[in-house]
Amino acid sequence: MQHDWRFTAYDLRTGVKLTDLNVASWSSTDVLNAAGDFSATLELDGQAKTATTSRRTTVADSTRRGRSVIVAERDGVPCFSGIVWRRQYDTSSRTLSVAGRGLASYFDHYSQTTALTYAAVDQFAILQALVDFVQNQAGANVGIEIPAATSGVPRDRTYEPFSGKYIGELMRELSNVTNGFDYDIRTEYDAGAVVRRLRRFYPRRGRTFDATGLRFRSPGNAVLFDVSEDASDMATVVTALGAGDGTDMLTTTAANTELVNAGWPAYSVTRAYKDVSVLATLAQYAGADVARLSGVDDESFSLQVDPTFSGQPWGSWDLGDDCQLIVDDDPLFPAGDDGSPGLVRERRVTAHRWSVQGSAEQLTVTLDRKVIP
Repeated sequence: MQHDWRFTAYDLRTGVKLTDLNVASWSSTDVLNAAGDFSATLELDGQAKTATTSRRTTVADSTRRGRSVIVAERDGVPCFSGIVWRRQYDTSSRTLSVAGRGLASYFDHYSQTTALTYAAVDQFAILQALVDFVQNQAGANVGIEIPAATSGVPRDRTYEPFSGKYIGELMRELSNVTNGFDYDIRTEYDAGAVVRRLRRFYPRRGRTFDATGLRFRSPGNAVLFDVSEDASDMATVVTALGAGDGTDMLTTTAANTELVNAGWPAYSVTRAYKDVSVLATLAQYAGADVARLSGVDDESFSLQVDPTFSGQPWGSWDLGDDCQLIVDDDPLFPAGDDGSPGLVRERRVTAHRWSVQGSAEQLTVTLDRKVIP
């Protein structure tokens, strides 16, 4: 079954539609709690011509770096929306290559210059305040709506001015603590209108395997083609440094003693959170870091997935969902003597990547260890 892909350019500040784009190839990756990225090759010769401008001027003006947003739709459903940050023209092929990152990347380009203090404020409200801080500045409103939501988790945060951090970094730090949350910024259609929304999820984005029943089987509805393991940043002890200097510096340590007791060497790392002045908050950062860095059952699996598979097509599952990966037989995961699968793992969908070339599409999914905030 052939699916309809459509690519449209919009103005970042106003949200006004600029033009439909003729895309020769497209690739985009959605990642949990990150902006993700995209790249595309645009055909100039087939671009529609307006009454007042040439087709080349139209596509060039509609894909300005730092000014334009491209929304990719599959069968009328937005799959990705990203800001154009880079562009390159190839004269021999008469094509324009563009690349960028998701809407959340905008906040990685706005620095914190004002003191911001929150005492016993819901973490969702702090995230909203950070977005509002940017959008209330002159020329910085990019039309991101924020539906009402609460997590029930109060936080204390003090962000000193000129800390050298961007708002996007503060947003990720806020979510990436013990008992934190997931979030994204995406394009949706609301009664035909194009809307940009900040979505927040607590205690996590996605559903458990008991709720999804989602299974990827190789061979079957998926093909396993990559298994990655990386212990280069492994840590069994995390020391977090907070506000202050010298003997007045706030510090705390979190450890995973079970690994050391099981025979693993001890590895330590130091992380700086200099805008944190509350010990309990600093301990939450340290705890989240050691949980993430001390995993040993942490293979990252990459699969090529059939997005049209009967019973679980793409759209019935999404980022954050838990699934079961079954590999029947593989040199790394040989089948059992009784014919049982060589590998059965429960994992979380942490990224998916679309690649589109003409009418052909490919969906690649990344499954990682389930470290729930």
